[in-house]
Amino acid sequence: MKLKAVALAALFAAASPAAQAAEIRVLMSGAFKAPMADIKPLFEKASGHTLVLDADTSGRIAVRIGKGEQSDFIISTSAGVDDLIKTGKVLPDSKAAVARAGVGVVVRKGAPKPDISTPEKFKQALLDAKTVAYTNPASGGQSGVYFVKLLAQLGITDEINKKAKFGDGGPVALIVAANNAEMGMQPLPELLAHSDVVDFVGPLPAALQSYNHLTSAIPSNSKQPEAARALMKFLASPAAQAVMKAKGLEPG
Repeated sequence: MKLKAVALAALFAAASPAAQAAEIRVLMSGAFKAPMADIKPLFEKASGHTLVLDADTSGRIAVRIGKGEQSDFIISTSAGVDDLIKTGKVLPDSKAAVARAGVGVVVRKGAPKPDISTPEKFKQALLDAKTVAYTNPASGGQSGVYFVKLLAQLGITDEINKKAKFGDGGPVALIVAANNAEMGMQPLPELLAHSDVVDFVGPLPAALQSYNHLTSAIPSNSKQPEAARALMKFLASPAAQAVMKAKGLEPG
């Protein structure tokens, strides 16, 4: 009887959440860094798992995973995930939409806010600013790649790049806060995360807006695929969705 009781106790211990707890390595786009910081304790409390977070540009995420870096869960662009699926670096059935992030504008704390309500007024605001900051497209950040195309569309590439200050995948808001640029453009969650040191002007005009469609997936070399799927499911929960909304993300 004593041996049977010990065996049953061991069985229950093995089945307990603590025994099954996993450490999940997460590599995510910078646009999801602020939301995930608040989602992390909610998920850890609900699941018993632990998240180890790392943020980078979507371009560098593709390179890192493509070279075989071990990660259990990624959040990147939809196109980036598709490319990794094609090369066998991500499990094909693990792709899931998380949210979308539009691009916005910030200025220094207390500085006058330019009118960016229309494409024409946004263009004029860029021309009027002495310095403009945005993500260096060479870093692989989607907002930086898009902004280069937008400047060409507006016909002001040369004028703006003469006074541009590039963020290398880090917070553009901090470049503005340090008085190194008058205006800064980046995905909304990355800007709102620094609302204590910059003032949010607003999103780009609807006609010029570009959305970063954040998508999750599980790398083929994940050591914790089941725990990663639990995280994927949690990101669709009302609790996680509420955090995303508060941080400037939209469904889809």
